[in-house]
Amino acid sequence: MGETSLDSAHLAAITWSRITEGGDIAAVRWVRKHGYEKALELLRANSPQLPPAGAAWKIRLQNLADFSPAALEKLGIKVLIPGDKYWPAQLEDLGERCPLSLWVRGAENILKLPAVSVVGARACTHNGENIARDFAYELAEDFVIVSGGAFGIDAAAHQGALLAAGKTILLSAAGVDRVYPRSHAGLYEKVLLSGGAVVSESPLGATPQRFRFLLRNRIIAALGLATVVVEAGGRSGALNTARQALEIGREVGAVPGAPSAPMAQGCNDLIRNGGTLIYQPAQVKELIDPFGQGMLPLAAGKESESGFGVIPFEKAWDELTARIYDAVPQRYPGAAEKIANSVGCPVVEAQIKLSKLALSGHINKCGNLWVKNLH
Repeated sequence: MGETSLDSAHLAAITWSRITEGGDIAAVRWVRKHGYEKALELLRANSPQLPPAGAAWKIRLQNLADFSPAALEKLGIKVLIPGDKYWPAQLEDLGERCPLSLWVRGAENILKLPAVSVVGARACTHNGENIARDFAYELAEDFVIVSGGAFGIDAAAHQGALLAAGKTILLSAAGVDRVYPRSHAGLYEKVLLSGGAVVSESPLGATPQRFRFLLRNRIIAALGLATVVVEAGGRSGALNTARQALEIGREVGAVPGAPSAPMAQGCNDLIRNGGTLIYQPAQVKELIDPFGQGMLPLAAGKESESGFGVIPFEKAWDELTARIYDAVPQRYPGAAEKIANSVGCPVVEAQIKLSKLALSGHINKCGNLWVKNLH
């Protein structure tokens, strides 16, 4: 796709974005099977192959207003799809829950840089805001800071990155042409002026609805090498982000709090159920590079096919990581279960190690299978 032009695949992707919602597994399967253009042609032709969800797509398509690509150029918006230069390949870890496209307002190149997601409660404490701001400030030296632009911890995370003159991605639950909450208009402007980006899987004009907040959490989780939860109540949306990060093999750190503090309940529970206790930014880097073996992304901002900086091969891993890497097939992708059996470790542990190896660019994930990256 050129700087301001859209080819037929991107135009078709825009239509799919307007007639489906994020997390529509049937739509992802349909588009992956046929491609954006052919999938749309079959829908318009009312193909008998259409899945049951096709009826809803058809209704939306019939009621769809015309779209002017000129609006993208006017607002400085790009539409990215898999295969584009700046498409964040780490989203593929979401499998069939991967977004069909991303609408990006601002600097789309930062989607290929190493990132850490920082999330937490909207109704947070003053201390929680300070912690989130301080974490983001220090982490912004090496990572793009990803958050959701909401009140509380999200806003503090973005502000910390901006204070450090770093880059930040605001993942919106609305269209990238809408500011939500409206009082954060200044924050949105600062994010864009600093070389950051406002990103959404929802099309222009989409309104912020509750289900879209929950859906966007999976993208926040997938974009980061790790997710940090600063404060969260027992039913906080931030915990949803953390759980989704754990499900795809990402590291999750949680800042603990007093047992009696309502805003600490979520973090304390998370530490008991898969999260790691952290209380300073350096420990987030330890989560990503637990053995200090050079597995941190390249802070200089160099890009790799995986979307993260590739670590030097000669750096020594821990014994299990090295054994798992050796067990990954070179030519034909293999299942995590088979790899785990060959090295004698639990499948869950193998999947975590495999995800880290993929993030560092040493192996590739093909659906649910894994193969060495020898290029």
